[in-house]
Amino acid sequence: MPMSLAACAAPERPARTIVWLATDPELGGKGCGDFHDLAGEQPAPQTMDVAEAEKLRRESERILADVLQVAS
Repeated sequence: MPMSLAACAAPERPARTIVWLATDPELGGKGCGDFHDLAGEQPAPQTMDVAEAEKLRRESERILADVLQVAS
């Protein structure tokens, strides 16, 4: 069943966190991190798997090469 547009978050909701990160003086210079709904979040364990990241990079490059070949 396709997701309806009404079920998606309004664009203002994720933008609110981006604006908060860009303007809150307490966050300045603290490096990077994962954030959601005006709060820091721990990254999912899968995002820390170097072997999986390398597989994703290789597959992304393969797909991009296919797309660029079709476009030319």
